[in-house]
Amino acid sequence: MRFSSEKKALHYSNLNNLVIIARGGGSKTDLSALDNESIARRIASYTIPVWTGIGHEIDTSVLDFVANRYFKTPTAVAEEIVARYVEMQRHLEEAETRFRSTWSYRLEIEKTYIYDVKVGIVQGTRKLLETNSNDLRGSAATLSSKVQERISVEKSRVAVFKITLITSPISVITIARERCLDKRRRFISNCNKAISDRHREITLMKNRFQMSRFLQIICQAQQCLYDWKCRYLSRFNTVIMIHQKEFDYLRRRFKLEYVLALIANEKTNLTNKLATIRAADPLTSLKRGFSLVYKKDGGLLKSVEEISTGEQIQVTVSDGIIFSTVNHTIGK
Repeated sequence: MRFSSEKKALHYSNLNNLVIIARGGGSKTDLSALDNESIARRIASYTIPVWTGIGHEIDTSVLDFVANRYFKTPTAVAEEIVARYVEMQRHLEEAETRFRSTWSYRLEIEKTYIYDVKVGIVQGTRKLLETNSNDLRGSAATLSSKVQERISVEKSRVAVFKITLITSPISVITIARERCLDKRRRFISNCNKAISDRHREITLMKNRFQMSRFLQIICQAQQCLYDWKCRYLSRFNTVIMIHQKEFDYLRRRFKLEYVLALIANEKTNLTNKLATIRAADPLTSLKRGFSLVYKKDGGLLKSVEEISTGEQIQVTVSDGIIFSTVNHTIGK
């Protein structure tokens, strides 16, 4: 509850409203009315910060744990409020002093800037007008000279065009007439060729779409469909027969008698293999009376030539190990 109250205090630190619950000291019975769950829940969900100052320094209530901040006594609450008011007043005075000094300094800077801008606008405008006037005078002189040059050039071109128009209309008309006649001949030739091509295409399409040919194509398609139908039916029947034989084979194979016979056969094979393994087991041979003889270095002794008189040997039997010394050996 204390953690949530601190979060609430941070959240409402910028608010101007504050609720204070204060009560003077008294007995435990007098203060027991403040240990109320509904009041505590109301304070915990309140949207305005709540401070409590109840009883003496040794008194603690449920409201102290759900409030945003609690104090030992009502006097401590009043002292905190007065201290905060004094601190806020000091901050306001300092902020006012800083604001006034900053505003005065900024005002002087802006006044200086406005004066400089005013002087610059007046002087810059005069200089700009003078510069633009000189540029306009130069541009006007350049434009006048270029216009005179262009007029002379256009006059010479007009004179040449006038001579050409007087001497060449007949040749121009002749060339245009020849072009028109050539285009007419080409147009007539292209039209005749296009008409003959369309007539040929119509004749071919007419021959192509005869009724007898359509009937022949339909008969061929029906015969082809019948052949495919017979072929697929034959293949389908063959596949069905093959799967039927496989199913019969599997059904005979997985009969109970056949499975039991296989299990019995596997049990017999396992029994035979177990007997073979047991027969090959060295422990079985030891139980029948055989023994294994090892040399002192742990190697298996297979011949009397591998050992000499006086050496230690180790004899392993079915129920233990015998250590002995070789007195003499007899070979075959």
